[in-house]
Amino acid sequence: MSEARQLLAELDERASRGEFIPAFSRLGVYVGLGDVDGVRRELTKAVAAVTPPFSLWVTSGPFLAEFRTDAEVARLLDAWDRGDAPSATAHVVQEAGILPDMLAAFPVVPMRVTP
Repeated sequence: MSEARQLLAELDERASRGEFIPAFSRLGVYVGLGDVDGVRRELTKAVAAVTPPFSLWVTSGPFLAEFRTDAEVARLLDAWDRGDAPSATAHVVQEAGILPDMLAAFPVVPMRVTP
């Protein structure tokens, strides 16, 4: 546990120096700690940051199912499952003005995190 807390402190320190630390990096640590409040907070940040579903799945996906008993975590994961969460593709289209037909080769696959 102390190593996980040291990792969180290191991530905070690196972020304080201006280094980009993706929300899903901290999410994985809180999942490992079994910290529901931390999972809820970092998952909310990851969704708000338009984290690609694949990134969440690879780093924490298989382990998030046990947190579905928390209503807020379940709501956030359900939003990703339904595709209601903002997608990285939508963000790119909006920010860069990329034509939607150009994105046909890059579909966004919803993250399925089920027990």
